[in-house]
Amino acid sequence: MDEESVNISNENIEHLIFRSEPEELKFPMYKSKFSKLVREESRIGKDCHKTFGYATDFPKADPKKDFLKKGTRVVCRPRIEYTKPPTKVLEQVPKKGEWKIIEHKPTPNFIKLNIKKVHNAIPQTGPSRYVTTKGIRFHNCNLLIPKFVWGEKFGKVPGYIYKIKKELSDKIKEKEEKWRLRAEKYKAAETLKRVSSAERLELLNGLKTAWAGLQREFQLLPMLNDTPPKIKRKRFLEEQLNALEKEIQMIEGHQIIYVYEDPNDNTCNNKAKDICYE
Repeated sequence: MDEESVNISNENIEHLIFRSEPEELKFPMYKSKFSKLVREESRIGKDCHKTFGYATDFPKADPKKDFLKKGTRVVCRPRIEYTKPPTKVLEQVPKKGEWKIIEHKPTPNFIKLNIKKVHNAIPQTGPSRYVTTKGIRFHNCNLLIPKFVWGEKFGKVPGYIYKIKKELSDKIKEKEEKWRLRAEKYKAAETLKRVSSAERLELLNGLKTAWAGLQREFQLLPMLNDTPPKIKRKRFLEEQLNALEKEIQMIEGHQIIYVYEDPNDNTCNNKAKDICYE
């Protein structure tokens, strides 16, 4: 063999000689030393008929032979009653010579029967009535209740027309109310007057001066309020101080203030020169 064929060969000679598999070492199975004792103790307490004893009327049964065998036990099944639908007994097919002869009845003459029925019928008498006008209105003689031939609603305006007219009138009233409120708003805007910064500052200083005077008067009150007049005076000063504080905060928080004359306010009518703010 040349050197090239030896290098190209893929023959594997590793497993040419068969090697036996090594035997698996198994450990001995565990067996408890108390297993025999447990089996003996379980057999000791078992016995047939131990509570009630053996039957006196029957011979003693051999447990090796006389035991319940397959298919020997009597099973009591519940009794079920099935309700069957009622069956109609059919007539037997008639034999030859037993056929029933069908009687052919003549067809009745309905015209003659109707004439006879109308001739023998008693005519119906309606209630007595009193006619006021020719073929238009009549009254019952017993209750005198008018009954109109053309109906009670004949010649009257239907209800849906009244409903449409009401809806239109409501819309018109709503528009008029809206225009009235808008006109009042524009009218009120024309009477508004803006407070100048000098007037606002003067008003703010006056309120602060009044608050300082009331605060000085409140601090001069006695510590002990043991009489109703003292309690009333202190409560009055507290209310005045709180009202002035709210007004001062409102004016300080709003740089632009508009005022208008309220005709219902008597203070503005009596003092036309004073500024009534809102």
